[in-house]
This record gives sequence, C-alpha cells and structure tokens, in this order.
Amino acid sequence: MSKCGECNECLLDGAVCSSCKQTFHYNCIGITEGGYRKLGDRKSTWRCPKCKSGGQMNTPTLSPMQESSRKLLEEIKTLSSRMTAFEELVSQIKVDVLECEKDAAEQWNRMNNVELKGVPQTANKNLLDLIVSIGSKVNYAVAKQQLNFIARTPSRDSNHPKPIVACFNSRYVKENFVAAVRSFNRESSLSANLLGLRGSAKIFANDHCIKCVYDSEIFDSRYVIWRRDRDYDKTKQSKGGGVLLAVNRNLSVRERVEWRSSAEDIWITIAQFGKEHGHFNNLHICTLYLCAENAGNTHSIQLNNFTQSLNEVVLENHQDTFIILGDFNLGNINWEFGGSGSLHVIPSCYSGEQQIEFIDSLEVCNLCQYNYVKNFNGRILDLVLSNKQVVTACDDPLTVEDPHHRTLCICVKSLVSDTLRDNTNVRYLYNKGNYDKINNELRCVDWINVLSDNDLESGIKIL
Repeated sequence: MSKCGECNECLLDGAVCSSCKQTFHYNCIGITEGGYRKLGDRKSTWRCPKCKSGGQMNTPTLSPMQESSRKLLEEIKTLSSRMTAFEELVSQIKVDVLECEKDAAEQWNRMNNVELKGVPQTANKNLLDLIVSIGSKVNYAVAKQQLNFIARTPSRDSNHPKPIVACFNSRYVKENFVAAVRSFNRESSLSANLLGLRGSAKIFANDHCIKCVYDSEIFDSRYVIWRRDRDYDKTKQSKGGGVLLAVNRNLSVRERVEWRSSAEDIWITIAQFGKEHGHFNNLHICTLYLCAENAGNTHSIQLNNFTQSLNEVVLENHQDTFIILGDFNLGNINWEFGGSGSLHVIPSCYSGEQQIEFIDSLEVCNLCQYNYVKNFNGRILDLVLSNKQVVTACDDPLTVEDPHHRTLCICVKSLVSDTLRDNTNVRYLYNKGNYDKINNELRCVDWINVLSDNDLESGIKIL
C-alpha cells in the first residue's frame, strides 16, 4: 500500500505523477477523481504541482542570454538615470533663464528710477520739493512735472533712514540727475544740512537696482567678469561679502578654480604676461575676502586654509608673478617701512599660531606686502602681496570710498614689449646709378667668348 506524496497518509488509489512517480490523494493536489480519469492518455504525462514548479528550475538555462539581458538592463537603468539628470538640468536651466528674464524685465521697468540714500526722515516733508532742492544744489534744475512718482521704500535696517525712490518721466533726465549728484559728491559733499535737514550725513544717488547684481552695471563688454558670491544659506551671514574680478578681453586669461580655498577668493592666470631671463612667466592674480562665518569656519581657520593653498600655488609656480590682494581683516598687525628706499612694508605685533604661520609663509614664498595706505582708524586691513609690485593711494576713486578700505592704485608693468612689425618697402634707386661706368664695364667684356662655351641657362646666370 502506497502513501500520499502530500499528506503521507495511506491510499488505495490516486493520481500518479509522471515526474516524481509519487501517488497523491485527489483532494491533496486540488483535482477531482473524475477530472483526472478524463485525462485519458495524458495521465502518463501529468505532473504534480511541486514538479510543475520545480521543473522550471531544472530546465537548462541559457547563461549567455541571461548575461546579455543583465547588461542590457543595466545600460537601460544607466541611460534612465542620465536622462533623469538631464531633464533636471534642463528644468533648472529653464528656471534660471526665466529668472534672468524676469530680473531683466524688472530692472528695465526701473530704468527711470533713482534711489537716494542718506536723506533723514522728517515729518510732513514734501519729497517732490526735496528732489527739486537737490537738483538746485547740484546745479541740475529739476521740475516737479518731470517726476512720475516719489516715495520712501521699506528697509530692514532701522539704524538708517529709509531710501527714497523717485521715478522720472525720462531716462535721460534721470541719468543726468544721478551724474550731477555724483559729480557734486566728488568735488564737495551733498549732506543733509545743505538741504535744511538735521544731521550731516552724506546723500548718495544711484540706480534703483533689483536684488540681483549684474556685471554690465559696472563693466562693459570689453571685460571678462569673474565673481564668487557668498553662500548666505551656508554661512548664515546677513549681507555683503563676495569678490569680483574684471580683466580686459584682449588678454589671454583663464580662471583657476582648483586653487580656491574655503575663504571667498578668486584666482586667475594671465598667460605669458612677462619675460625675464629668457623665460616667459605668467601673472597670477587673487582677490580675497577673509572673515569669520556665523555658521562655519572661524577667521583663524579661514586664514590657515588660505595660507596652505597659497604655499602650494606659489611654490609650484615660483618663476611666475603673483599679486594677491584683498581684505584679510588682520587689523592688529602693524605695517611699517623697513628702511630708506624700501618699497614694501614690514609686519609687526602679529600674534597667534595662524598669523605667525601666515607671515612665515610670505617669507618662504618671497611675497612682500606693499599697501601702506591706512584707513581712518589708522589700520591696514587690505593687503597687497606680490613678488614684483608697488602700490599707491588712488587720487580719483571710481566710487565713493569706504573709510575702512581706502581705494588703491596698483601698477603692473609687463616685461614684454611689443615689437614693431617688419614693414620693409623695397625701392630701387635707378636715378642714382652711374650708367656711364656701367656701360664702360660692359664694353670691356668679350661676351662672345664668355657665352660661346655655355648653354642658354648658364649664359643667363653669367649675364
């Protein structure tokens, strides 16, 4: 008596599997006795559920086909991920383009606007009369009919008066008004007391710009602009910061992103700027702003990171010319001339491990500090480091000068002089020839004997 292959109970009759040869109760394998008997001859090929499922496992596999399918699936996944990244990039570019178009349109709408800062807030003061009064002081008459609207704008800075935004009917009138105020400020000072207001704060007039800053607002198409803006979300700083560098397009320049440190700095290289001892050297320029971050590195860490980067860059390119300039915020260091005829200044009163290492690195890299112009506090915050450089104070700054950071004039002389092009103009001075002597010389030659023994080509050469 056999046993059921499913429940292991004895049975007299049941379904027989052609694969495992086991006998099963009909109800154990989910079929009826009548259904099994109706199979007829097909009962010899009937298989139990276990053998049906296991039979697929025992079927010979096509390993090359599986490997090919696996590789194809991986390529599809890779292409899918790339396509997803590409779509995200396209979406981000579209957003950036839309933001730029929106900013450009908004700035265009402000084309006739002028922003006045430094005007004290006074109750019941007519702002239209104020603009007319400013125009009178700067020798540019403004009529009320030339203004569309004028109002004070909200400001988060409670320590200063709210700015005034005035919209002119004509952009050209607005441009002339701003130019007149700036010209007056260069020669004198447009202060509140000149307008009959309290205080002596200086009043400035500028374009009413949106939050974004455009390169074209400062430089035209003759320059290539590099910027490194501050990451406010990362550093948790409030405002300010960032560095900018503009270079004439006629120069061969490239940015050196790989030289950046954790501080706010930009590095560029001007190729083959000078030649010394038969060697063409490059000019490397770095502009820097060094400060502590509210959420991130301290000032000491930033100084240490920049010092390490500076050492590596200068020592690897020691034959080139370097100019490193920016706000290092090292106000405790005194910089004085070392002796008569010295063009650079010598540091003293520096302290702390990072400052000592920084000064030592300047010695190792053969860099000198040339800025001797002190701010109104008698300190030097902006350093100009170079191995071949001199610095002077700027007598005619481009913008209003920050009392903490004097405007500097840096003179860089290229050692390569432009050679004149060879423009030779050959002229034969036939009028100065001695034709009598030439004729006599020709008559003295026996040309028949000279030319008779030579072929045509040789005769032409002799002649």
